[in-house]
Amino acid sequence: MSERLTPEILEKFQEVRIDPVKTKIRNKRLVKYAKAIGTTQEKYLDKEDPVEHPSYVGTIVVKALLGLADVAIEGPDGEEIKLILNPLFVVHAGQDYEFTDVHLKDGEKLLTNGKLDEVFIKDGMLFLVANCETTNENDEIVLKTRITAICRQGGF
Repeated sequence: MSERLTPEILEKFQEVRIDPVKTKIRNKRLVKYAKAIGTTQEKYLDKEDPVEHPSYVGTIVVKALLGLADVAIEGPDGEEIKLILNPLFVVHAGQDYEFTDVHLKDGEKLLTNGKLDEVFIKDGMLFLVANCETTNENDEIVLKTRITAICRQGGF
């Protein structure tokens, strides 16, 4: 257990919102991604109107993972208490995706919102579990993501 992050303090981090992440879709990025992962199917490589590779949307929420390093709460004396002191100690532990059949279009803007659902210390490491939802301009859900990150000792 951490002296700084007592069970009471950790509980206050439950439900903390992560700063929203905005992303603008560009066809050229969809095609670059498809090429980078070795995709050969023409529908993913069409420069004018590509279909996004199913794994592409997952790259958008990586920014939300970085947002976990910035979350803070107000302490009992009004002071700011940051959850992570050194983001270099944060490692990506996993992501679960729930994709929808909403396809992305060039110029479309997406917004990813998320919140911490679980924060706990186990085996000397801080575990962070956040649920995020990515929507398009029509408020249609494009992707739901559950992100798990671990902060090693010395980082919290």
